Amino acid sequence: QARHDAGQLVETEEITTREYLERWLNNTAKESVGVATWERYRQLVELYLIPILGGVKLQKLRPLHVEQCYASMKSGDESRKPAGADTRKSAGVILSAALKHAVQM
Repeated sequence: QARHDAGQLVETEEITTREYLERWLNNTAKESVGVATWERYRQLVELYLIPILGGVKLQKLRPLHVEQCYASMKSGDESRKPAGADTRKSAGVILSAALKHAVQM
C-alpha cells in the first residue's frame, strides 16, 4: 500500500489472497472501521477466509474458489466447526469489500 501510494509499481502477480487480506485488514479496514468491528473482521479473516482461500494467488481467485469457501465454511472441518448463515454472510461481506478494494487498486 505504501509503495502504491508513493507511485511505485506493486508486483501483484505473485501476491496470494492471504497476503492481500492481511494487508487490507491491517491497513484499509483498520483505518475505516471501529475497534470492535475490526476485531470481528480479523476473526473472520483469520478463522475462515485465510485458511480456505489464502493459498490462492489473488489474480487467480475465481468465483468457484469463493463458492468452495462458502461450502467449506458450512460443512466445517477438523480445525473449525461449521459456520452458521450469519457468519458466512459476514465473511462474504468482508471478502467482497476486500476484493472491491483490490480491483480499485
